This record gives sequence, C-alpha cells and structure tokens, in this order.
Amino acid sequence: MRTLTHLFVLLIFASSMMAQTTAEWPQLLRDPARTARTEASISPPFRAKWFWLGPDLTLLNEAANAAWTDDLESREGYSFPVPDTYPVTLARGVQPVVSGGRMFVGTMQGTVHGIDVEDGRTLWSYDMGDPVITTACADTDRVLFVDVYGDVVALHAESGAVDWQLTADRSITTAPLLTGGLVYLASHSGRVCVGLAEWGGGVGAPLLAPIQGQMAAAHQRLFVPAENMIVYSLDLQSGDLLAQKQVVGQSFRLTHPVVFGDKLWVTTCMIPNVGSEGIFDDVLDMSGSLEEEEKLTRQFLRAKVALMERHLTGSICLHWIR
Repeated sequence: MRTLTHLFVLLIFASSMMAQTTAEWPQLLRDPARTARTEASISPPFRAKWFWLGPDLTLLNEAANAAWTDDLESREGYSFPVPDTYPVTLARGVQPVVSGGRMFVGTMQGTVHGIDVEDGRTLWSYDMGDPVITTACADTDRVLFVDVYGDVVALHAESGAVDWQLTADRSITTAPLLTGGLVYLASHSGRVCVGLAEWGGGVGAPLLAPIQGQMAAAHQRLFVPAENMIVYSLDLQSGDLLAQKQVVGQSFRLTHPVVFGDKLWVTTCMIPNVGSEGIFDDVLDMSGSLEEEEKLTRQFLRAKVALMERHLTGSICLHWIR
C-alpha cells in the first residue's frame, strides 16, 4: 500500500513507466473512509507524461510517445514551456478524480472538465456558474460536482451532459461522498442529503450546526463533523443518529476524518485569522433576517462587486462563511 499524494493535484500525470491500467481515484482521498491510499505503484525513473494547463492547452511529453513534441524532461537550468498565465485556477485542497479512464476537475472560474487520462485531452467542459472549491466524485457513468452557492450537478462522464441537478438550501464546502452507489451531500445548514432526496422521518432536519469540513463513511455509518464541534455518526441507510461525540477545537474547516480499522480519527483547527473576528460583520449588518444573511453570504461567495469592494481579501473572508 502506498500513499498517492500530489501528483494528480498538480495535474501532472506521471509516468511513462506507469502500469497500463490506471488506478481509480473516484472521490476525495480515494475512498469513503478518506484513507488516501492505493495499491497502485509508479516505478522510477519518474517523469511527467502530460501537463493539463486548461481546456485549450495540454503539453505532451515527447519521451512518453514518439508522436508527441513537448520537452518535459527535468534538468538543471531548464524551464518547462508553460505560459505565464493560465485560464483556470484550482482551489486549495481540490483533487482531480479518476474513474473509467477519465479525469475530472472543477475550477475557481466555475468550469468543470472531463479529461482523457491517456493524453490529457479535454473531452468536455461545463459551466457551473460559481466557483468549485470541492473535489468531485465519479463512477464509470456519472460525475458529480458542487459549487460554493450550493448547486449540485450530476453529469454524464462520457459527454458532460446534465443528468440531474439541484440547489441546496445553503452553501456547500464539503465534498460529496460516494459509497454503496449513493452520493451523500452536506451543506452549511447542517443538512445531510442522499442524492436528490433527503432522509425521511424527520432525519432530514439539520444537525445543530453548519457542516464545513469533510465527511467519511465506513461500517454502514456516515461520520459528520459539524461546527458545534460535535462528530455525528449517522446510519447510512436511514440517517438515524447512532452516536455523537463532543471534541475540543474551534472548527473542522479544511480538515477530514479518517476511518482506519475500527477507529475514527478527526482533526480540528483554530479559526483562521484570530483577532479579525469582525471581518464579515458589515456584510451581516446589511441583513435583517437569517434568510437575508444567507442570501448576502451567497452573493459574497459569488464575488458580487458590491460586496467584493468592501472585502478585497476575499480568499480570507471565505473562512467566515456561516
């Protein structure tokens, strides 16, 4: 077992010595337990096979294929032939996912892309309309993306055509989780949904705090860390609350739980930028109700000019969404 780290994150697909069958990496950290581990291996010498630099440019390493023409061999004093600027950017922590010979990735520009694993060709692109700051999930037939506004779109993996879509009641910063043929979603309302339908019997009611970090699943349980610093264990089939545990910390943002064996491991973090707790207060002061507050927050996440003029450090302010 080896840990597959940042090779895919950089969109540098290594290597020409890789086994013929590409390892699947269908969701955040590869599996619902969020172990980030695979039995696939890459043998030296290591080299980039191709660089995907946006939907209109892929550099192809001539050392990997006689028909390719780009010099991507690393050596002292040599710079790769990449442009000075790129048309797309990736949010911190976003991982491209791989399923069925295709790679899928979403961008801060709101576009999502299907890419051929073998040669880095862009197979299709789709515009979500808002920044994508979470990792997608995919199987051989579909890929599912979410954006910061709360839009959820399932696309056909081969063509990029829309299969189904919905808009959540609040913003989403949690990656969708795929297990047992079902996809689980969580929003800042504290609500957890299964695909198009919420759990019934009142279980679809929100948990007691927003969900900003990641979820994990194993042993027929879904583990959901919420911002009241309680980790909830829910039944995967019914959504029933099975257990809960209060932990020490200030937030789960940008963290993920891991299930290994019969134990659940969680990480907490401090609230970013301690001392600037009022950084979002002027936006909140513009609202007269919780519903209006959420509307203004979503407008801010969409980089509306009126709000961005008052918050030039938008990437920092994202830490304070409610």
